[in-house]
Amino acid sequence: MLGLNIYHFVVIIIFALGIYNITLSKNIVKTVLIIEMMLGAVNLILFQISRSNGNDPLGQSVLITSIVIGAGLSAFLLSLSVKVYREFNTLDLEEVTTQEVHK
Repeated sequence: MLGLNIYHFVVIIIFALGIYNITLSKNIVKTVLIIEMMLGAVNLILFQISRSNGNDPLGQSVLITSIVIGAGLSAFLLSLSVKVYREFNTLDLEEVTTQEVHK
């Protein structure tokens, strides 16, 4: 069966749900959480690859680096969403794209 196991199926389902939800989500914070969910799926596959190679230290270091980058990315995106809320008084992406910046 192409060498796929349960990790691959879970990752494919989570990633597909993430892409589907990003296309439907209008809220900036929900979009950030969906991106974090997708990053979790990628981390799961990185963990599985590291484990299948006999607990490869390189795979583990890539996984830890991915987690750290994901934490920094979510902090940056959430701080950016706070700035957007202060500027536009909304977190709806459609309203933000139609409004002009207040000076």
